[in-house]
Amino acid sequence: DISEELVQTLLGSIHLVGQTEWSPFQKAGYLYRMTQKSRRPIKALAQDFGIKVSEAELYVKVFNAMQDNEDMHPTHWSYYYELYKSKPILKMAEANPSIDIIPQLCEKIKNEEFDDEALELISMIVRQENFLNLYQTDFLLNLPTDRKAR
Repeated sequence: DISEELVQTLLGSIHLVGQTEWSPFQKAGYLYRMTQKSRRPIKALAQDFGIKVSEAELYVKVFNAMQDNEDMHPTHWSYYYELYKSKPILKMAEANPSIDIIPQLCEKIKNEEFDDEALELISMIVRQENFLNLYQTDFLLNLPTDRKAR
């Protein structure tokens, strides 16, 4: 008799690192559901599936952020992923919690106000040593979002 947990682990192994690889959005959804269903720590799940713990944690964090933002469009995955892996943006958000930059950027992603380079541009700007000025947040949120305007 095979347990449900073993079946899910085998299925995850096949799709997360095996021959029939899922998209990052699908992987994140699976990991998220497994953390909810099995109540096992993400570290244990990552080990079961042969992926890095940091990658599994980021996938679950991003998937959760998409749910919180009521934006489950797989095409938006990469934008949320880039946002939540951007250390400069996360550092700015942590240092200045009153400006709510993460929720504002998530809303822009949801409303498709970014092109494929906008988060990278914001991340590069925030990386500059003296940028963490509260008055410059509006500038970040109102950057041109297409290449022609830049």
